[in-house]
Amino acid sequence: MATISFTTALRNEYETLFNSCIIRAERISTVNDTISMIQANKDRYVAVGKLTGIPWSFIAVIHNMEASLNFKTHLHNGDPLTGRTVQVPAGYPKKGNPPFKWEDSAADALAIKKLGPNSDWSLSGTLFNLE
Repeated sequence: MATISFTTALRNEYETLFNSCIIRAERISTVNDTISMIQANKDRYVAVGKLTGIPWSFIAVIHNMEASLNFKTHLHNGDPLTGRTVQVPAGYPKKGNPPFKWEDSAADALAIKKLGPNSDWSLSGTLFNLE
């Protein structure tokens, strides 16, 4: 069976799905609150982005998905920064000693996924990486 290339098989599908998304009226307030919290901490996301070569907005979305924008938890999975991760992926960061700085742990989490400046950060590439 042939491997399907992301660029040929999924790019248009991701873009079509994104362009067809509609925020339900009852969720607009939640979306706006989340955007406000992300914007308030943009400098932290930009700092990690400079370390990793990853767009700050991608880091912010992952932070919301994995840790509910809590800077006291690992970007890997939301476990407390006071120790290594316990949930999957367990035992991270491998280097350093707790308590970990959020920025260091976030860079570690992104490195595990092998994401960086050479990743596809187009709209469809970003959505693929988020999935």
